[in-house]
Amino acid sequence: MSVHLVPDGLDGERVDVAASRMTGMSRSRIETLIADGHVQLDGRPAVKSDRVTGGSLLEVEDVGAPVVSITPREVIAKFKTIQMVDVCLPTTDGRELVLSRYTQPEPEHRLLMQRLQLRLPEQPPPKITAAQARQQAPAAAAV
Repeated sequence: MSVHLVPDGLDGERVDVAASRMTGMSRSRIETLIADGHVQLDGRPAVKSDRVTGGSLLEVEDVGAPVVSITPREVIAKFKTIQMVDVCLPTTDGRELVLSRYTQPEPEHRLLMQRLQLRLPEQPPPKITAAQARQQAPAAAAV
């Protein structure tokens, strides 16, 4: 259950509109909760047509699945923390083994990916670079 003090800026709004704005739930979800008696305004069951006043106490009990309230910008910021790295390991014959890998997703990443129905691609296979390619690259840069 979440308890909210209605701000003055929502004074006069219908209870479903105010509850939606204050909780981040969709209006249709709030309407369902109101119809099922899970929304109270100042201690009494709310009806959709009730108007809120600044300072009223609004209680919302979401009996369904937990709602993740996150903006698209926050989603992008969270996914930016998954990094792609190249691990370069020299071999005894002068070549280099390059392992391109992304960091393992944290639990919050996995939750977001599940909710958005996203999957990370498979880790790419390792690459072996020849010693000649590395030696030619500095010469080409000097020209």
